[in-house]
Amino acid sequence: MGNSKKTIKLHGDCVDTFSVELILRVLPLKSGYSLQLNGFNATLESEVDIHIQVVESERVKRGLDDFVDAWKVKTYFGETLQYYWIDPANKELLKQSSQIGDGLVLEFRRG
Repeated sequence: MGNSKKTIKLHGDCVDTFSVELILRVLPLKSGYSLQLNGFNATLESEVDIHIQVVESERVKRGLDDFVDAWKVKTYFGETLQYYWIDPANKELLKQSSQIGDGLVLEFRRG
């Protein structure tokens, strides 16, 4: 913050947790695909295990009247679960869903 600096020692190679949306778009996603990564969350200033698993193919909306089959990807950041839907043909993130509280889901969708 400001001109202050802080050094955080990491234990091995890490990916920025905020980059996972981009990483998912370049992975060779297919049925049964899974991947374990070591991540770093700058907001929490800590490392976190990232586990990525393709759950299934699911039909989702890509535009006003356009539906496509996308990979539904379950992604754990430590204990925090998020789902992403990736269009395999165009490598687009179409939808993201996170449970943010008891019965509360935050969802982002491509318009």
